Amino acid sequence: MTGILLGLSFLGGMVFGVAAVVVVAVVAVLQATRRGRAPVMAIVAVVLCLAGWIRAPGETVVPAVSAGEASLVGAVTSQPAATRLGQSFVLTSSEGVGEAAIIACVVSRNTDVVHQGARVRVQGRLSPLEDLPENRRAALRARGCQALIDADRVIVIRRASGVAGVLSGIREEISGFFQQTAPGNPGALMTGLLIGDDSALSYEAEEAFIVTGTTHITAVSGANFAILVTLASMLAGSSGVRRRWSWILGLSLGIWFYALLVGLPPSAVRAAIMATLALFAARAGRIPDFLTLLVVTAAAQVAIRPGDLTTLSFQLSVAATLALILVFSGWQPSFARTMLGVIVCATAAHLATAPILAYHLGEIPVASIPANAMIVPLVAFAFYFAAMSGVMSLLLPGLAAVLAFPGVLASSAIVGIVSWVSSSTGKGITIGRLPDPLLFLLAIGCWGGIAMSSRDCRVAFDHYLTSIRKWVGRLRSS
Repeated sequence: MTGILLGLSFLGGMVFGVAAVVVVAVVAVLQATRRGRAPVMAIVAVVLCLAGWIRAPGETVVPAVSAGEASLVGAVTSQPAATRLGQSFVLTSSEGVGEAAIIACVVSRNTDVVHQGARVRVQGRLSPLEDLPENRRAALRARGCQALIDADRVIVIRRASGVAGVLSGIREEISGFFQQTAPGNPGALMTGLLIGDDSALSYEAEEAFIVTGTTHITAVSGANFAILVTLASMLAGSSGVRRRWSWILGLSLGIWFYALLVGLPPSAVRAAIMATLALFAARAGRIPDFLTLLVVTAAAQVAIRPGDLTTLSFQLSVAATLALILVFSGWQPSFARTMLGVIVCATAAHLATAPILAYHLGEIPVASIPANAMIVPLVAFAFYFAAMSGVMSLLLPGLAAVLAFPGVLASSAIVGIVSWVSSSTGKGITIGRLPDPLLFLLAIGCWGGIAMSSRDCRVAFDHYLTSIRKWVGRLRSS
């Protein structure tokens, strides 16, 4: 409980600023008055809240840009994704648009392949976000971009070297293996499941995943790391090696290598921190409390990388994970593997992310619950074989192709189900930009439903309600 309170204090300071600092300070003063001394934890909470306020990312100054031909020099700051005509990546420029740096999403056509960490010159047509359709503008803004460049020329000034170059080479090997083993959408989906690059999907399949709200399956997050830890534990068997510190350290290094391999997106960083802390807690003989781990991990992550707080990836990842932790608290682990558990899982994740999607993108995918309920078991199955065959492809490609076959079948089924649901239900509800009061009511309704479906939340609510009734009774009697 202490970790939750301290983590929330820091996050509150980052999100609500001085208002959170004042509230936490008032609570600390009231506790000090009640106990006759200053409680240490209350003081620490005030300090952390103040630190969060100071550490909060400031307003992003977007340089004034106008549509037209442009030539920008900068660094490739995202993992480039292959497209049907070329590739796409995020460029943080150091020169080319006035004196201010600009972060642009680049879509290149038939240009040389670049890697994350490379320094390049991009030439093409620059489009401010204001000139783009609302849905595309929201999607680019969610990636942190301030403009779009349709590039017809990308000149590599300095190629990625060192660790970044090695990781880019591994990603290319894995992507090429899946495209060769399972050409088309199945191979593209397996690449997306393993390393987060689903850009080789056909336009029709990509639209189907967007319409059904299932694009999250190719965003590397906690589920990927949980499956990898399970696979490693299965390989270790029931021997005592899993209780050795060398095993914990080796597995932790493997977790962070995977996070580096996929480009350290906010969702993967959060999941890697949580997985590492859970491993060390289990080795120390403590049962990991995942709610505490989530709050502490989120606070630690935005303390180190404040910019993650405003990214769509981080917000969706934290919200969905929190909802699953709350809903499944008090249930047996086997419940999550039942069909009812899968439906509850899909519903909770949908409710948790709906307000965020409404805020950022202005739409809510109505087909999300049935589509996710049908594909969740297949996704885990496909990822198992994608992970095993992807690693094996770097060593024994022939054996890897055999291991990949069950995953290819599962991936084909996933694409088929998503396409069918998309064609049956049509597009999601497009609501445009909701006023803040309506967004607040939507969030209250969604999270109220999640809380009422959580046993722990209901128990806590009954406890506090009983305490309030006793307090009111004492007031009446006095």
